[in-house]
Amino acid sequence: MWMHGVSIWFVWWIKGLRHAPYGNVGLWVYWPECKEQTWTYGGGINTNTMKMPLSPRLSIYRWQPGMLASVAHRASGVVLVLFVPIYLYLLQGLAGTPEDFAAVQAWLHAPFGRTVLWLTGASLIYHFFNGIRFLCLDAGWGENREMMRLIARVVVGIGFAAVAVLGVMLW
Repeated sequence: MWMHGVSIWFVWWIKGLRHAPYGNVGLWVYWPECKEQTWTYGGGINTNTMKMPLSPRLSIYRWQPGMLASVAHRASGVVLVLFVPIYLYLLQGLAGTPEDFAAVQAWLHAPFGRTVLWLTGASLIYHFFNGIRFLCLDAGWGENREMMRLIARVVVGIGFAAVAVLGVMLW
């Protein structure tokens, strides 16, 4: 638990801030489930006590477009990872005998195969555009609150439009 406080302090120090974003009290005071956490730094010279979160859940946060985009980015990454074995199976069938090729082609043209391809394509498109958004944020572009919300909405809109086009192409 003490490492969390040290890492937060380090981030504030790197950004050149002298105080916590919510004053000297710290961010943790405003969370509903907190406990007193005491840690020592500086060789035991100074001891501080601060309210630290027990385990914040997603239900205590107010959902914002950027938060939804981040959660969807993780979910699309999981879908892409789960598709890798299917992709390898399809690749093996396409490079195999003519009977294997026909079986894979029949599977790809079946409704289940098209649905799997559509979900994977949707995940890939969204993950790509949202990854570009994260790279821009890491580079320092669009870090204010309004711009982050706007970019998150634009990425979700591009994702929906691309998913609709992909659905039309597959069916």
